[in-house]
Amino acid sequence: MPGDEQAAIDLVRRKLRAMPADLDRTKATRRLVDMLARRGYSSSTAFAVVKAELSQTDQ
Repeated sequence: MPGDEQAAIDLVRRKLRAMPADLDRTKATRRLVDMLARRGYSSSTAFAVVKAELSQTDQ
C-alpha cells in the first residue's frame, strides 16, 4: 500500500533534484509517473503530483 500524497510529493522532489537539467519534460514526466506507479500509486494521483511539482520547478 503506498503512502499518502505527501510521500509521493517527497519522492518526486528527490528524483527531480537528481535528474539532469536538460532532460526533456515529457521524458521526465513519464519517468516520474512510472516510478510512482511502480510504488502502487494510481496513475491519476501520480500524474497530478508530477504535473504540480514540474510546474513548481518551472517558476
